Amino acid sequence: MNFIKGSLFTVISKAIMFLSSLFISIYIARILGPEAKGMYYLLVQLVSIVVLLGMFGINNSAVYFSGKQRISQAELTTHLLFLAVFSSAIFFILIMMCRDFLLGSILKGLPIQYVRIMTFAIPFLMLNQIALSIILGLKRIVLYNVFEMFCYFLLFLNFLIFVVGLRMGISGACLGFVITYFLMDCVYILLFIKDMEWQISRDKIKEILYYGLRSFLGPICLLLIFKADSFVLNLFSDIRNVGFYSIAVSLAELIPFLPLAIGTVLFPKLASQEIDVLNASTIRVVRVIFSFLILLGLTLLFLGRWLILFIYGQMYSLSIVPMYILLPGFVFISLYYLFFSYFNAAAKPEVSTIILIITLIIKVALSIFAIPRWGIIGAAGASTISYSLCGIMFLAAFRLHSKSSLKDIFIIKNSDIKYIWNISASLVNKYRVTEEALP
Repeated sequence: MNFIKGSLFTVISKAIMFLSSLFISIYIARILGPEAKGMYYLLVQLVSIVVLLGMFGINNSAVYFSGKQRISQAELTTHLLFLAVFSSAIFFILIMMCRDFLLGSILKGLPIQYVRIMTFAIPFLMLNQIALSIILGLKRIVLYNVFEMFCYFLLFLNFLIFVVGLRMGISGACLGFVITYFLMDCVYILLFIKDMEWQISRDKIKEILYYGLRSFLGPICLLLIFKADSFVLNLFSDIRNVGFYSIAVSLAELIPFLPLAIGTVLFPKLASQEIDVLNASTIRVVRVIFSFLILLGLTLLFLGRWLILFIYGQMYSLSIVPMYILLPGFVFISLYYLFFSYFNAAAKPEVSTIILIITLIIKVALSIFAIPRWGIIGAAGASTISYSLCGIMFLAAFRLHSKSSLKDIFIIKNSDIKYIWNISASLVNKYRVTEEALP
């Protein structure tokens, strides 16, 4: 499957996943209320952060080494899964040990039983992320997206069973989350076990960890950049305001939707390219995608208020102003998903890491200053300022490394319009041929 088809399929699959998540979000927000919405949001973010910490960047190693083929796939899979199991066990124990401290600070207001249940998701989610990275590194984009869609289908199904059907509330949502990733891991084990080599090499572990650790802090910082303000908001305010703020964030997160999908397919493609082709490919993608981001941001500016009131109800009117404030910041930070793929493919993951560390420091400092004074408005303002600076720093680093001008990066060319038109025409023609072939 080529880059365009892979990207389109990824966009479609992520749209399906978004709709599944949206249903869960709407049900919790409307039926269980803002407090429950804040609880579930914080629990999912906590597990996501812990899992990303525990992977030490080996998910990026999976994509990189599969593309370069410097380690046989059987050996790579064996060592990656070994590292995932070992690390997940350690972090599971650490969270259990730190539980009381967390409940007294950034997780205050959360019942302990919810934290207990979600902690069991850590090893299952970590194995899931590693398995998907292996599949992505093999450029099996269709299989990657099928597994992601199936995972969200299971999550949706378990939510219907435990929350809607059995009316178990947030406990049911957490239980369904754990069961979903346990079942997915069973599928991955069946997929990989026949090709694994049961010998562990210390040298290969070092090689995998060396690359992973170089790109490790970047994704961690990005997740903390996106989610730290929610924990700070809970610390200085309450979990109800986290629920309101999560609605504003969820709508603004529509903006990075396309760059995330493109970046997922872009990294394994770019990893095998020479530097000149790498620069040209990235510049063209950025030119086209950034124009789309601006249009999407303007669309949400006009429709955002109506969407929040229509989807979530008048109860969530407090989410409208923070959403407006967040929009420009999300436009700029969306560039990360494209430039991250570029710098990883150029074997310079430390560039992304440095920029994201600086952004995280700015974000936390601004959040601690603004949230106690202005609540969710302060959280949104701190986010937009730090996100915008992040996008600008990535742009400056890319220009320095690729020796390209702002005009090259941002001004749409006639060739780009023809390129988009040819792609669209090709897809429409294939759709028509498919329809004609149907009985």
